[in-house]
Amino acid sequence: MYSCQASPGSPKYLKAKEKDRPLLDSYSSYAFLSYESQPLTINHISPTKLLKLRGEVGHTYFSNPAYLDLVEAKIGFQQLNNL
Repeated sequence: MYSCQASPGSPKYLKAKEKDRPLLDSYSSYAFLSYESQPLTINHISPTKLLKLRGEVGHTYFSNPAYLDLVEAKIGFQQLNNL
């Protein structure tokens, strides 16, 4: 689960640039799991709050027993433990 980012050269990037939205200034900021990662700024929620929400929702999803059972069925118990 990832928040939206306007990667350089993408249509979202060009549209954000047209609207004078703040864009990231380093490529490491575009890596979803880097400490510098920031999602695209939107009107109703700050990037910090959005990343916090992503973490909370992701934890709920990825710790769901139904999801864990599916992963185990597809790749096995040992691989599930590696995740």
